[in-house]
Amino acid sequence: MLQRVMAWTIQHAPHLLLRLCTFPYYNALRRNTLDAVQAIDDVGKTEQGVTEQEMTEQEKTEKKRILAQRFILFKINESKYVQVAGAVIFASVPSCLAWDNVPSSHWSARGLFYSSIVLALVAIVTGAQQQMVLPSNDVDIKHADLDDFVTLLTRGNSDGSPQSRSGRNHRLIFALQLPLMIFSLAVAAFLGGLLAVVFGPLGSIQRGYGR
Repeated sequence: MLQRVMAWTIQHAPHLLLRLCTFPYYNALRRNTLDAVQAIDDVGKTEQGVTEQEMTEQEKTEKKRILAQRFILFKINESKYVQVAGAVIFASVPSCLAWDNVPSSHWSARGLFYSSIVLALVAIVTGAQQQMVLPSNDVDIKHADLDDFVTLLTRGNSDGSPQSRSGRNHRLIFALQLPLMIFSLAVAAFLGGLLAVVFGPLGSIQRGYGR
């Protein structure tokens, strides 16, 4: 029985780790990133009865460029959102540390607030970095940059693992999701700090009754 449980855990460890790291926004990750990348990789394979042989290489390339451009613009807008929202969190949390009851609250409240500040700052920096690295300009994205991005995004991990044959570069996807993931953790830490401040006194009251 124990061996069966260990085998199941090892088999599903990557998926469990993904769900753990992205628990605040897993549905958005699946819909806006994983499915979008899979759609780029599936171009020309099956599309409403049109097989790969019936689509020319030029048609497949153009379709991939269109989908890749939409995906890049979405990730850039997502980076801008993370920077703005991260700045709001970064500016708001220090005011919570100035509350009169925070010093007397449980130590986890201050720890979570400080963690939220650090995570929000890291989210802002990574979001700005992603915005600068992704190929884009105000008018249009060059075809060469789009082709390079599609190749990098759909080439797999090239390490012989089962994930490397799925048509998705998981390392690149993780890097693209890093700003939003860190921002989500910053929000979770902020909410956790608020809960610690609000419900912390209840523990003291219970200990008082126990005496």
